[in-house]
Amino acid sequence: MRQLIERFIGKEVSVASIVGTLRGVLTELSENAVLIECKGNVQVINVDYIYSVKEVKPKKK
Repeated sequence: MRQLIERFIGKEVSVASIVGTLRGVLTELSENAVLIECKGNVQVINVDYIYSVKEVKPKKK
């Protein structure tokens, strides 16, 4: 899963995990976690809890 998630670094994504769905820019991937920047906040998600990642088009302002 980690190797596949690397393709999304720097892109706006929707990440579905066991606790819900988060939308933002995937900024970093470590050995077992991803950082998602969303509305100025940074969220850390354990890769083991992610079951879906998809690229989304940025929202128009």
